[in-house]
Amino acid sequence: MNRLIIGFLSLLSFNAMGASELKAGQIWEYKTRKNEENSRIVILKIDTENKSTDRILHLRILGLKMKSNLSGQPRVIEGLGHVPTSEKKIRADLIKLVGTTPITEDMLEGIKQWKAAKGGVWSQGLAQTISTIEESMNKK
Repeated sequence: MNRLIIGFLSLLSFNAMGASELKAGQIWEYKTRKNEENSRIVILKIDTENKSTDRILHLRILGLKMKSNLSGQPRVIEGLGHVPTSEKKIRADLIKLVGTTPITEDMLEGIKQWKAAKGGVWSQGLAQTISTIEESMNKK
């Protein structure tokens, strides 16, 4: 019984710590789509300015194999420069912190455009978000 209680308390402390451990510049492994196992996300910014209880994670997603026909010529997109997501929806997708990188001003350009356009926030898991974006790039 004591082991069960200690295990439960450890889990609670991990979850409480996990919310504060996300920071801009972190590179994470996540639950990817099939054949994109080397894909990683970079946290560009954590938006705490919104009025909801859910923070917005502004992500860059690298190592993708998304098909796109936007230009009229089929091609493969290897990354997305800015994907605003619900922290609550993607937290379960995060697997392992693998590194950090400096965040430069040019990396934040998509966030500025998103704010100016009063853009929305993806509220589904990362793999589903990527698939939905890919589908929209291939509608005829």
